[in-house]
Amino acid sequence: MECDTIEKSLAKFLCLLATGGKGFVVADSSYLATLTRFLPGYERRKAAAVKWRGLVENMPLYWPNEVAAEIIPKRVYFLDVV
Repeated sequence: MECDTIEKSLAKFLCLLATGGKGFVVADSSYLATLTRFLPGYERRKAAAVKWRGLVENMPLYWPNEVAAEIIPKRVYFLDVV
């Protein structure tokens, strides 16, 4: 899924809510202990105010366990409040 698709989907979701309704998104943190290899780049992108700073194009590069790296998705988004 592309970043703009996420934005469009969230906008549509908001339109479907009843007036005064609430929507909730559950997401993992980019600060997971297993992602210490990912954090330096994430922190640089965050400091530079990159919009999609939580985008990981190749998750297995950052995953510490080779077996788990074979089954996790290659592309992952860690959502962040901008």
